Amino acid sequence: MNEESTIGPLGRWLAVVIGRVDSLPRKSHAVLFAYLAEKMFPLYERFCEVADWDASRELRMCLDSAWHALLRPTPLNARKAAIDIQRLAPDGELHDAPGSTFAQDVVICVDEAWSALSGGILRSSRIEFGLEAVSLKASVAVSLDYSVEGARRVAWEHELHRLTFVADFVSEVNTIVDMLASGPDASLIEAIRARALAVPVGP
Repeated sequence: MNEESTIGPLGRWLAVVIGRVDSLPRKSHAVLFAYLAEKMFPLYERFCEVADWDASRELRMCLDSAWHALLRPTPLNARKAAIDIQRLAPDGELHDAPGSTFAQDVVICVDEAWSALSGGILRSSRIEFGLEAVSLKASVAVSLDYSVEGARRVAWEHELHRLTFVADFVSEVNTIVDMLASGPDASLIEAIRARALAVPVGP
């Protein structure tokens, strides 16, 4: 069985885009993950509302502080030190999917943006958590089983990739990575944030 038959179109895209994210400047890396977190933030807010998880304001502050640091550079460790971002992720053992998964994905993207801003390790592979949220949301919407594996997983990816919602997300991320390739200035950062707010991944 060749590689093409065991990896679906979303898996192939993910492998390529991770390589492209690896080549981004550190500031661009931070902008990309802040963009993903902003785009998906309504999913976190919805989880907090349904699960009575009182952390939406704290994570919102973390994300707003990341945008502020990107636009008006200041000592970058202050907010990161003040709030342990990972603490704001719900335990999937204690909260039901898919809501807890969506919330975890958003927290990971905020954390990655701050890791880039504060000189931490860059983990480009974390972009998969943006794709996970979109794929899972699409799966729920069209009643596809997200947990399938092997050949059925490849078929599932083909089904998802044909959905406008998923295809648009893939195309938009490709565009954002292109925009960030040479490093962002303030106007570009503002434009990218506006794009995230204009077309959110809502609950």
